[in-house]
Amino acid sequence: MSVHRVMTKRMRGLRRDYAALKEAGYLKAFVPKEYGGFGLSLKEIAQEQTRLAMAAPGTALGVNMHQIIVGPCAHMVRFGNKKGEQILRDAAEGKLLAFGISEPSNDRVLFGSISEARPQEGGAYRFYGKKVFYQWQILRQVGFHLGKIIQGLTIISLLRI
Repeated sequence: MSVHRVMTKRMRGLRRDYAALKEAGYLKAFVPKEYGGFGLSLKEIAQEQTRLAMAAPGTALGVNMHQIIVGPCAHMVRFGNKKGEQILRDAAEGKLLAFGISEPSNDRVLFGSISEARPQEGGAYRFYGKKVFYQWQILRQVGFHLGKIIQGLTIISLLRI
């Protein structure tokens, strides 16, 4: 079987799974109730993700990348940082969130990047370094990227939407 045929078949499956999960409201399961979600706890979403992984491992991996963005944003908002509110609203609307933060040989994940983010005109950033992208990238509606900004001797982490 050709690579193109395999990938086409795989994408059909992912699109079908995504549509079913969106229709069931699963993308808003981890969103707090006050933002339109179901308000599942970390323990509850972990149990649901485990159940999903038993049926569809690739789908569970992709959706876990969505939940990894929703969880910290809910935590931020719960402790007074309102910057996560838009992300919670997006997830409650059924938008699929995804990130490009994974990097080869970086076990720090959300705690630090080995890629550099250089400011550009107009408030944009250009990322330099290797990122690991994944199968859900095509389906996502909102994306996040992590990099470091070097300012003199100071290194700042940047999570850019």
